Amino acid sequence: MPKPRKLHVDVDPPVTLTVGGHRVTFVGLNLLRPHVMVEYDVDPPLVTPTPFGPQLLVLEVTDDTSDRVYETMWLDFPWPQFGAGRRTTRLERRPPAEARRLRFVVRPAEAPNESGARPWTSSLPPVGRFDVVLPADHGLPWEPGP
Repeated sequence: MPKPRKLHVDVDPPVTLTVGGHRVTFVGLNLLRPHVMVEYDVDPPLVTPTPFGPQLLVLEVTDDTSDRVYETMWLDFPWPQFGAGRRTTRLERRPPAEARRLRFVVRPAEAPNESGARPWTSSLPPVGRFDVVLPADHGLPWEPGP
């Protein structure tokens, strides 16, 4: 099975939502092997004691081929090399080659429970929804260079 190629997809135009008093602007997707990194800028930037907390938002992502929600990992992970407020959330799989769009539902993260743990999902109302159109060739395999 050939490896899918790496590909960056801009969110065009960028989508800005307000989550927990922060402006969150979704700017792009990096389709990697076998994950997708969702890129967004948070203003004001989150101040976190570790790269894995506190969590600001929860993404529920599906594609146009099924209603199966993409599992997520590394929610609100900082990428300061791209700016003080740059964050990413990793989707645990790439969209299938026949997918033409990803559908996003953005919810605020729930408060931690008594032990400090946060759920990976959220029952809070969505703050926004948007779609990202995928290039028709996003599923082409990686072609090794010379």
